[in-house]
Amino acid sequence: MSKPTIEAFDSFEPAMEAWRELEAIAPATIFQTERWLRPWTETVGQAHRITPLLIVARAPDGTPAALFPFGVSVAGGLRLAEFLGGRDSQANLPLYNPNASFTRRFLHTTLSHAAATILRPDAFSLTSQPYEWRGLSNPMRLLPADKGLNYLAAMHLKPDVEVIDQAAPAARERLVRCGDALSLGGRMEHLIARDEAGARRIIQAFFAHKEAQILATGAKQGFDNSMARAFFERVCLDGLTEGRAAVELHALAVGDRIVAAMGGGAHLGRFHAMFESAEIDPDVAACEPGDVLMALMLEDLRKRRLLEIGIGAGVARRAEIWRTRGEPLFDTLQGMTTAGRSFCFMERHRRRLKRAIRFGRKLIGA
Repeated sequence: MSKPTIEAFDSFEPAMEAWRELEAIAPATIFQTERWLRPWTETVGQAHRITPLLIVARAPDGTPAALFPFGVSVAGGLRLAEFLGGRDSQANLPLYNPNASFTRRFLHTTLSHAAATILRPDAFSLTSQPYEWRGLSNPMRLLPADKGLNYLAAMHLKPDVEVIDQAAPAARERLVRCGDALSLGGRMEHLIARDEAGARRIIQAFFAHKEAQILATGAKQGFDNSMARAFFERVCLDGLTEGRAAVELHALAVGDRIVAAMGGGAHLGRFHAMFESAEIDPDVAACEPGDVLMALMLEDLRKRRLLEIGIGAGVARRAEIWRTRGEPLFDTLQGMTTAGRSFCFMERHRRRLKRAIRFGRKLIGA
């Protein structure tokens, strides 16, 4: 791309025209959509004092070529730019025109321009990036990259085969057995939130499960994160009645009791499972209600022809059940100041050591 115009903004509104134009055509995930990222930024991001750094690159004719949804936080005097969404995002990408051409020089220029204009980050720490998406190479891989600490567990559902028959044989038998055991406690029902009342019932159960899990560890106080709850409610409730909610909620009820809850969102035909909770009552937990609910949710997605599924990052047990494929991720560490370059040097070695511990010594020096 030659002579692009680069703009940087510290709020959403000035970038929204370009964002919406690119969101409609970019090979992106639910984690790059406005309906997911704006609520996250205005709740969780705000609680962590993260200021948006939205970089828009325009082609010479003025059309938006790419938007980089970053945010800047300050810790220990270091200004660090990361993808908005933080740990809640499973896959980070820029929004970009698939017909545009990108070079390493363009990406360096874009980051340098942003660092020199507003918020002035010392470093960019851009993690959990897929190497490609929807068959297109991620332009960020043109920059020096390190292997990520996780992978995405993903699967393709067979459209004409019931989901239970797509599980690993041993898991299939266990899922059927657990479903039968749960049904002994009352009528078993798969709930999907279609209206606010149904969504709030599942949300209430989700947070009750989380609080019970925390209290069971011996903590004196349960789950009380108002910003996390505000984010959860917004992505589940905003646009729900119009079918535009970022996250749809599923639950497993036995009688009048919700024993497991799960949420996920779809964009461009791919569904990402995001949140889940389950009862800790030993009699219920022994029946693995979360796994039973996952099977029911996947069956519903199959019937709707949502066949590309992401079930999270590095979830080994679920990967065994559903025989998923692992999609590798990479990280980009780019220092812009002396302090930022020192941070990147130390962070790069910290991550390599962590990868070596997690995946084996063969990754040292990778």
